[in-house]
Amino acid sequence: MSIIVSRFSIIFSSILLILLGVDIIAIYYGFISLPLLIALNFIALGLLIIFRGSREQVAEERKFYFLWGFIMFVISISISLGSLMGLVIGVATFFIGLGIAILYIVSGSSLQILQP
Repeated sequence: MSIIVSRFSIIFSSILLILLGVDIIAIYYGFISLPLLIALNFIALGLLIIFRGSREQVAEERKFYFLWGFIMFVISISISLGSLMGLVIGVATFFIGLGIAILYIVSGSSLQILQP
């Protein structure tokens, strides 16, 4: 068992605290806008979740972690597009991403039913 799998909650919480500290510094000095900073945080956490899922042995667990990592990416893309292009584009992007995630969930079970 990998150390990522066995100590995931500790690693995840420490990454959250590190990101929070970096966020405070970036907001204080005005390095980046707040929505883009939040989007970068979601990308970092999504990558960590996908990496955790890649270390799983069970296919259902890998699918679960990939799905949540993908949803984190969808949220980050929606936030960044919403801040750059407008709220309507951000909300539309969020719904498109959630639709793709739902198709991904359904395709795993329905394709097994359709196969002989």
